[in-house]
Amino acid sequence: MKARSAASSWIVGLALPFASLFFMVPNFASAQACCVGGGGQLGVVGRERRAALTAQLLYQRATGSYGDDGRYHPLRRVSIDDVVLELGGGVRVFDHRLELSGSVPTRLQHRAFPGNEASTRVGLGDASVGLGVMVVRGSVEGMRRTEPSSYRPFLDLDLGVVLPTGRAPENASDQNGADVMGTGHFTLQGGFRSSQFLTLQHIVTLRVLYEQGLARDVPGPFGITRSYRPGRAVSVRASWLHVRDMRWSAGVFTNARFAASARQDGVRVPASASRRFSLGALLSWVFLLPNWEATLSLTLDTFFDGPDRNLPQVGPSLSVMVKRSF
Repeated sequence: MKARSAASSWIVGLALPFASLFFMVPNFASAQACCVGGGGQLGVVGRERRAALTAQLLYQRATGSYGDDGRYHPLRRVSIDDVVLELGGGVRVFDHRLELSGSVPTRLQHRAFPGNEASTRVGLGDASVGLGVMVVRGSVEGMRRTEPSSYRPFLDLDLGVVLPTGRAPENASDQNGADVMGTGHFTLQGGFRSSQFLTLQHIVTLRVLYEQGLARDVPGPFGITRSYRPGRAVSVRASWLHVRDMRWSAGVFTNARFAASARQDGVRVPASASRRFSLGALLSWVFLLPNWEATLSLTLDTFFDGPDRNLPQVGPSLSVMVKRSF
């Protein structure tokens, strides 16, 4: 019981400064609104489609955190819940080789910490726009020994920008930070997506994304303004999808994200480098052939010591997305 009480005190001791001193270490505060959302991929158009409109409703509940030593700490007497409605769309032009996409999230965030009155706030999150270029057109008919070209995968190059449309950490007015809806900085993105149709029913995909947040001035104590630059990050997503028939498909995926240390006035911010691993599964149903599709997705963190590091909040997320393709 003493160990559990000590762990609970450690969590509260971490959470309260985190909620009340956003301007001190902006990268920790930005985790309030960074961990869910489409990441510029919500409006991605299917391979053989020319456009898509999507709406995704996502719920995430924080159940713990990770320290700099990689130890997992369950959250007790703390409530952190996010509901995100994200609208997105995309269109393919120039013989389907160029893809323009974007998404805008609206966030509902609930925060409750010991000693403070619980608070719930609603606001716009960080919007994103993206550009994809298909540099290699693969085959959708699966790999066949008699046709070497069928082994060629699809390859797309991605560029994107995340816009600071959500409320920044230093502009928070809520004592729990429930009104922090964004990171406060522009983020430049670049990477690639590669898809291989193993057969007509089995598709594997790999996506690698590099992110660099732009430096910005952040007001600090005593009227001092400091220059803050987020650490660069690399995200990797691998997935497998099984298409059962014209209506049903299911798959699994794994995500990994590695972020370098942030810098304040050119000096590395201690305990700001992070890493995160997660696993998930999805189920899709084309409820109106051939253009209307619904997808249910569940994502889980590791929840044990070792893999993750420096994450103020982790927890399961469940989403439902409806897509109209054209």
